[in-house]
Amino acid sequence: MLVELLDLSRERIMARLQVGRRDAAGYVSNECLLYLLRSARSDNNPAWFDKLFAVLDCRVRHNLSHTIRYGTVSDPETVREEVLGKFHEVLALGLGPEPERLDPYEAMFDGALASLRKTTYTRQQRADGRKVEVPDANDGAARSGELAAPTPEEIFGLTPFEFHDFRSAALAAIERLPEPLRETVRLVCRGDQAGSTDPDKMTIAKQLDVDERTVRNRITRAVRLVREDLEGRRP
Repeated sequence: MLVELLDLSRERIMARLQVGRRDAAGYVSNECLLYLLRSARSDNNPAWFDKLFAVLDCRVRHNLSHTIRYGTVSDPETVREEVLGKFHEVLALGLGPEPERLDPYEAMFDGALASLRKTTYTRQQRADGRKVEVPDANDGAARSGELAAPTPEEIFGLTPFEFHDFRSAALAAIERLPEPLRETVRLVCRGDQAGSTDPDKMTIAKQLDVDERTVRNRITRAVRLVREDLEGRRP
């Protein structure tokens, strides 16, 4: 996408940035938008930078309005503003003396923003005395017990709503894997080890009658395929 965008005029890039739906033709990902923003700062082009920043800021606010909702915390607006302030602080540092601050956002923007949101969101829920509840995924993608649901704030930095959607999609993607990869992932999700120096320990390698290297190669390939599957279906 970057190769395509860098061949366009700024007017055409701005036109592309008006596409709001991720599944629509011409949508520019936040990762690419951030790359363009960093480039504008490096090129010392404040007018172009301001236009790009306005789009990114609008997208972040939209994200927070959907992920920090009324009913999940007592004062969602305050939480949103606090998270937005933290993001602006990271952005300022990343565009200035600490450029590495923005690398996670350019690699996986939504995940990095979710991690930033994690601390503030969880602290507010605890202050409210709320117990985090994760809805069950009743999509029929996997049998009960194959992938237990951890506390989303502690493990993934997601709200319960986000984790429910992610878990459902991930389980469905796992079920679409080729059988050798699918069975390997099921054993990993169950908590089994790939291999062990203990000859008496039951491992994934022993259960599948393959060597440990094969197990790890399958895990690597499965992760790549699941990621590609999820990225191809994200809204």
